[in-house]
Amino acid sequence: MGIITIITAALSGLFLIGLFHKFGRMKGSAGSNQSPLEVAGADSLGAEAVSLVREETHDEPDEFHRLRQKFPDFSASGFSVQADKLFDSIFSAFASSELDTLKSSLSPALYRSFIEQIQKREKKNLKQEITIKHTKTTMDNVQILVTKAKLFVSFYVSQMSAIINSDGVSMDNPNKLCRNVLHKWIFERKYTDNDWILTKTSCAEI
Repeated sequence: MGIITIITAALSGLFLIGLFHKFGRMKGSAGSNQSPLEVAGADSLGAEAVSLVREETHDEPDEFHRLRQKFPDFSASGFSVQADKLFDSIFSAFASSELDTLKSSLSPALYRSFIEQIQKREKKNLKQEITIKHTKTTMDNVQILVTKAKLFVSFYVSQMSAIINSDGVSMDNPNKLCRNVLHKWIFERKYTDNDWILTKTSCAEI
């Protein structure tokens, strides 16, 4: 069970790929068996989640104000508009083996994990099929550190994931059933960098 199975049984092995194009600016991708997505996200997400709204408000959380002091280009409303698209981009990149997208969107360690999953899949002549429907996206925590900032984001989605063999048959999800999955991702950006990168992921069926 992995990225593929995680999307399927807990989205068991489907990686993320494709990173934010505008979460202050980001890059990314996703998916396959026992993924880094599922295994790598150990950091706890702090306190109450802050729902990402589509419009700026005067009662915007203090964390956003602090983050904007470091990154003037950051916009909570801008991120909420782009987040789901970026999430889809990440999964699409993993499923279609778009290595350039992955490399530019992920930390070196996470990128290596994705590559391993892709190589295992391709070695067995298997293909990944994924469909995603978003339910809710929230920002759970913001950390302002000495040299970088971290954003903890939760994606609530309905996902269908299936691994297809050379005969066009899926053994892990033959009926192509959808499952409700919660993905928790951690993005980091150094104060000297222009882009956010995905550093940790985890997911669970809900």
